[in-house]
Amino acid sequence: MKTKKRLLSTALSILSAVTISAFSFSSFTAYAEDPTYSITVMNPLIGEKYNVYKVFDLTYSENGKKYNYAYTVSDEWKSFFNDTSDKGGAQFITVTGGNVTDITDKNAAALAEFIMANKIYSGKTKADEEITAVSGSSVKFEFADPGYYLVVSSVGNCAMLDTTPGEPDPQWGEKNKQPTLKKKLASADTDNVAIGDTIAYSVDIKAQKGAKNYVFMDTMPKGLTLVPDSITVSDLTANTDYTVDTASGTNYTFRIIFDQDYLDTITEEKNITIKYSATVNGDAYDKNSSLTNKATMTFGDQSSVTASSVTSETSEFQLLKYKNGDEAKKPLAGAKFQLYDGGNTPVDLVKLSGTEYRLALSGETATQDIVTVESDAITIYGLDCDGVKVEGQTALAPRYTLKEIAAPKGYNLLVDPVEIEFSADGSETVIEIPNSAGTELPETGGKGTAILLTVGGVLFVGLGVVLVTKKRLYNEG
Repeated sequence: MKTKKRLLSTALSILSAVTISAFSFSSFTAYAEDPTYSITVMNPLIGEKYNVYKVFDLTYSENGKKYNYAYTVSDEWKSFFNDTSDKGGAQFITVTGGNVTDITDKNAAALAEFIMANKIYSGKTKADEEITAVSGSSVKFEFADPGYYLVVSSVGNCAMLDTTPGEPDPQWGEKNKQPTLKKKLASADTDNVAIGDTIAYSVDIKAQKGAKNYVFMDTMPKGLTLVPDSITVSDLTANTDYTVDTASGTNYTFRIIFDQDYLDTITEEKNITIKYSATVNGDAYDKNSSLTNKATMTFGDQSSVTASSVTSETSEFQLLKYKNGDEAKKPLAGAKFQLYDGGNTPVDLVKLSGTEYRLALSGETATQDIVTVESDAITIYGLDCDGVKVEGQTALAPRYTLKEIAAPKGYNLLVDPVEIEFSADGSETVIEIPNSAGTELPETGGKGTAILLTVGGVLFVGLGVVLVTKKRLYNEG
């Protein structure tokens, strides 16, 4: 037969084409000497395993400056290609007298897909060679004899490549089939939060065909507490398509382990969305305790992909009460304040030290009074710096207000509440409240009274003298 056909193609791309007849293939210039054979995998993933399997043996003879090729099924693959059921390889090729005599491009591609999807290579045949990638440059397999080879990576990619005297060193580039991971806050207004708030997260995974060993892991800082019942995964079924492990490990707070049977059903790029929530706990009370949340997913044997970190923040402010006119602004002791969050009831606080308070969680032993001390300003932690909407106003109003309920002895009580305006540039927010000493009112024995008495006494005495003098003159007259 002189009709020429391509033998096989790779699962992902056709890397080499050969003409095929029942017994002979002739299109390549002959070498002076028998060549050596190899397959090079370009851009492998470091730490992943690459296995090669010889599917067809190749014999050849020289015909002038060309070669005649004949392919036969390798011993370890004969049972697969002799199987005429829908689980076997006979549906893809024609074998006559032990030689592969017919295969179309469509069937060649379908064969590669079938072998990969059904993992025909797993458990049925022993790999001719296995190499673990130690660099991202290349992995090279070398062979003594030509043939048609299947290359399988531990991340689920697969290719079929032909090594012949005419093309002894084909290359295959590891396709960019790594899954991707994108994490975000489910609600944009949770970038600024307060202790007790709940933050909802959403993670999008772009799973790839041939997915293997997907394990999603999330790591939360000490200021966040996972809400276990909040975890959902797209339209997948828990404990069937995936399992959740909330027993915190060394490198994660929780993880989601995808079942391999489910991953095997992914035949094209698929988006998987994971949603879950965390509560801002009592450890999130200063800027040294960042609420940065990290997500990672491992796949294959040793590969991983990490999503961009997502960060929320709590805020704090300092309260400085001092004597009006004191340039040194030395703190005044004994003032008592309460903090309000838009309502008529003061918020509950946990007293961390003589100068530090934070928002309290439900059930914690708390106080509502903030008492100033002489040693330093008072700091209140764990607050949400975002303003709140007020009907009829365009600009956001401050969320928190301070009310003084007791002034230091000898000082006047503040009449109006103080609004807490957080610094817009992220710098420290200090609420300064100068306090004026109380005006001393006149009282018995006071200076005002003494003046009145003195003037009155003088007038009284003078009037008496005038009356006495007039009376004497009248009697003498």
